[in-house]
Amino acid sequence: MPEVHHDAEGNLVLKARQFVTYWLENPDRLKRPFTMAVTVPEMRFTPEYPSHLQLAGGFYRYLPEAAPEPVDASLVEQGVFALDPRQFSGPTVSAQDRSPIRRAGHDRLLDNVAAAALQRGMMAYTAKDYDTAKKMALWAESFDAATPAALPEIMAQTIQVLKAGKPPEGEGSGTSGTPPGGN
Repeated sequence: MPEVHHDAEGNLVLKARQFVTYWLENPDRLKRPFTMAVTVPEMRFTPEYPSHLQLAGGFYRYLPEAAPEPVDASLVEQGVFALDPRQFSGPTVSAQDRSPIRRAGHDRLLDNVAAAALQRGMMAYTAKDYDTAKKMALWAESFDAATPAALPEIMAQTIQVLKAGKPPEGEGSGTSGTPPGGN
């Protein structure tokens, strides 16, 4: 039976959260940053350390110190544009693969790649850099067209919003420039 831990208020503390918290409080213990996929709901793990989380390509990384920016835009763009969407046109797992986990969740890899591009696109859109937002959306759209599994509907909708560029006056979420649903 797995160990169950509770904090001082009696709340359940996940093992993953204990690990990340320990690492952030003892950064000299690991030789490289702790990373996780962009599709992992990151705030479940360390809500007390949101400033240490940085999007750095197709993954988030926790840094021992507060990240200078929440997104390393350069790394995200380098990672995305280094990929040729056509290289993802085949199956992502072999039919002979015996792992039920890989067989059941193989399309999530494709979601991770597209999510990184769309995160960068949303960041650009919020900063009113509509050209970069559109560039990231067009890449994600070409990725979706080249891959065997369709992206989740929310990603497809985000692509359309980012491709549209600057919202007409009075649309969107006011003056913030944030795409609808992008908060």
